Amino acid sequence: MGRTPGAYSNPNRRGRKKRGATCHNRGMTTVRVTVTLKPSLLDSAGRTVAGSLVKLGFDEVKDVRIGKVIRLQLETYDEARVRAMCDKLLANPVIEDYTIEVEP
Repeated sequence: MGRTPGAYSNPNRRGRKKRGATCHNRGMTTVRVTVTLKPSLLDSAGRTVAGSLVKLGFDEVKDVRIGKVIRLQLETYDEARVRAMCDKLLANPVIEDYTIEVEP
């Protein structure tokens, strides 16, 4: 069955474009966490993407690693707390590495 054509879960968002930081972000710190597989592990998704890019004529591609980027809006920045978030939920420390960057 599914949704009725033209039905939106939030009709107020229809056609609305994303804009830059809004008033509710003032005073907040934006932190970007990048999570990737450890280099010693095979990245099968990255390997597939690399092969597809080469088949499409992008011969300069030699390796692709797939990961995820998580942006956090924090009232206060505490590196130890962000590392705890990563270790407990955002990354699997057994198979993934992560980096933390505070955005300007």
